Amino acid sequence: MAKAANSIYLLEPITDNPVFEGFGTGQLPSLLGRSTIRDDFYPVAGSGWNWTLVPLKTLWQPLRVLGRVVPFNDFPCISLTIPAFSRRAADGLRDMLELNGELLELEYDKGEYFAYNCTRIVEILDREKCKALWGEGPSPMPALAIRRFAVKSERTSGLSIFRMRELCNCVFVTDVFRSRVLELGLNGFEFVKVWPFPEGVDYAMEDAKRRREHGQRVVGPTGLMEVKGQSLIIELSLKDDKISLSEKKAVSRFQDELDAQLVLRSMDEVYYGSLEGRSTRKGKTRLIFSCPDCVALVKKLAPWLNSLEWPQKPIVLLRQGPFDDTAVEEVPFDS
Repeated sequence: MAKAANSIYLLEPITDNPVFEGFGTGQLPSLLGRSTIRDDFYPVAGSGWNWTLVPLKTLWQPLRVLGRVVPFNDFPCISLTIPAFSRRAADGLRDMLELNGELLELEYDKGEYFAYNCTRIVEILDREKCKALWGEGPSPMPALAIRRFAVKSERTSGLSIFRMRELCNCVFVTDVFRSRVLELGLNGFEFVKVWPFPEGVDYAMEDAKRRREHGQRVVGPTGLMEVKGQSLIIELSLKDDKISLSEKKAVSRFQDELDAQLVLRSMDEVYYGSLEGRSTRKGKTRLIFSCPDCVALVKKLAPWLNSLEWPQKPIVLLRQGPFDDTAVEEVPFDS
């Protein structure tokens, strides 16, 4: 008899580190007549306890995905929630993945990736001992949220990757799966432990504590640094208050060029920063970056800035704090 699993984890991509960006799909149509393709990976809303999942393999055509996924990201996911594996991960985990779901080919210019439709549904929770917000309707009903998982350990034997009947929109794994990921040296996985914990311990609070203690650090210009500890703004003046079509096209091209400047090809490369987005108002477009060291980032981008074709010289603003902290002072960079 297979050994029962020691622990259960909520399987998630890394979301608080811009090195590990995920995929998007745009508004691609559903294969099942629903709103979008993303809906096809979940049960129909309001299905109740006996919800089901539709196999997608026979309907599937390689799905074109968008994003800035780096070659070493083995678990980028789609729209943050749909599992997606690199070829390296799919090959290394294939026995578990194919036993419990479907690997579905994606189209991406910079590597081979697969969406994953996890179709294994299990009932392993002790409902009476769980702390959960159960859905309204005839009992039993799936949970809207679970704060404490109580698992019947004898039912975890042989499990690796699965969904719980009680929480249909999440994918879980056991130590068997997690250990394989670690042995293979795969990147981009976040394992949030949900069971077991001592009585009175909230798994979500424990995970928040873990994240605060460890933070997200990368190999920056001067060693291990906080990935979003600082930020930088490149400000471009427009001809009028509103951006013109030609200006919009040029700025979009600049964004692509900056992405290419900053992309990492291995985990060992120095991380300088990431373009978080842009904003336009009152005759100015601002390109917004997060980074470990804003001075190092502007020096990295200096050749690009010096060759930039734009009517006025761009203004570079250094910020000694996160890009989303409005209280951080913006100091013009004096080249």
